[in-house]
Amino acid sequence: MEIGLLEDLAGQLGCMYLSDLHRAERRRLSRCLQTFRAETYSLWEWNDAARYLTGAEIRFSDRKEAKKILLNALGG
Repeated sequence: MEIGLLEDLAGQLGCMYLSDLHRAERRRLSRCLQTFRAETYSLWEWNDAARYLTGAEIRFSDRKEAKKILLNALGG
């Protein structure tokens, strides 16, 4: 089974559960996401991560755009 974007992010930040991402400092989230390649994850995963991390119904049509806007939303 392939590990997804949110799971990778949680693992990199040392979170035991995905829900711990909500308590993580936004700057740490942003710095970690900067190291992720947009092409590594599906567009669905980027859209899901954006919704999960920001609480907003955001839909992207391009993975690179999704990463860029998500980083901006997190203050990165």
